[in-house]
Amino acid sequence: MPVSLDLVAALPFGSAVIIRNRDQEQSLADARAVRELAARQGITISVSLSSPITGPLPTNGLHIPERSLVNWKASDLDRLQPGFITTSAHSRAAAWRGWCAGADAVLLSPVFPTASHPEGQALGLMRFAAIAGTCPCPIYALGGVTMRSVRRMLRVGAQGIAGISLFTAPDDGAEK
Repeated sequence: MPVSLDLVAALPFGSAVIIRNRDQEQSLADARAVRELAARQGITISVSLSSPITGPLPTNGLHIPERSLVNWKASDLDRLQPGFITTSAHSRAAAWRGWCAGADAVLLSPVFPTASHPEGQALGLMRFAAIAGTCPCPIYALGGVTMRSVRRMLRVGAQGIAGISLFTAPDDGAEK
């Protein structure tokens, strides 16, 4: 599903959007479609890529999925020159691998059970806090985070929050 222009327009200044699609070409096309609006809104657009592309990066950010870090070399990052790099992680070791690969920040997930990835083993608040407290780069909480749990995530060491349904579906009010 392409990223919604209305969603991008509604985000606060300084937010970031990661455009992720299983089809890399579609992700790149979606990123090109929102980049001008995002620039006017002060929003960083990252494109999630499993492997390096040959042409220029159409965004000011790059997101590398945890399982795809092995496909990337420092020379790829030097050539593409992303302004901001994130990786995903599901464990302490993966968070450190992301940092060692050059990530500016890591999205650690799932913190809580989430409908978007029901097979994912939730870290829980304490395990998230332990990982966030020992990794040298900023850690963003992803997965099952609700508007009610944001403050708790920030108190235990999250640099910020990330979400899918958090921004696209109504909050069910469940406390996590």
